[in-house]
Order: sequence, then C-alpha cells, then structure tokens
Amino acid sequence: MATEKEKELAKQILAKLTEMETKLDKIDGKMDDLSGGETSTSVEGKLDDVKSVYKDLQNTFTKGFADVHEGLAKIKEVKQIKKNGKQVH
Repeated sequence: MATEKEKELAKQILAKLTEMETKLDKIDGKMDDLSGGETSTSVEGKLDDVKSVYKDLQNTFTKGFADVHEGLAKIKEVKQIKKNGKQVH
C-alpha cells in the first residue's frame, strides 16, 4: 500500500502531466493552423502587398529622380544663358 507522501507525489505528477498535455494540445492546434491552407494564402497575400508597396516606392523614386533631373536641367539652362549673356525670359 502507498504512503501518504507517495499518493501526494502521484497527484503532483498527474497534475504536471495534465498541464503538459494541455500545453501540447494548444501547440498542436497552433501547428494545425500554421500548416493549413489559410496561412499560405495569408502569406501569399502579404507577399503581394509587400510587392505592391515596393513597386509604389520604386515608381515614387523614379518620378522623384525624373523631377530632380528636370529641375537640374532647367538650372543648367538658366546658368548657361547667364554665362553666354543672353537675355533671360
């Protein structure tokens, strides 16, 4: 027959095993969520969003640099006109 200390130890072990089983069930549920098709669709959607943002940034920088080059060309033209002594309109 088991002593009181052995019974108490068995109860503590059972409580810990039950706690561990609950944690494993939660982890297993999360793993199922990760391996599901919904997650891959979500990741693909986010990847498309990132690509779209990248494309928008790229277009913004391209337009910005074009505007800068246009402005520099005008400045160079004005500078050249002043240098040559032509009348500035």
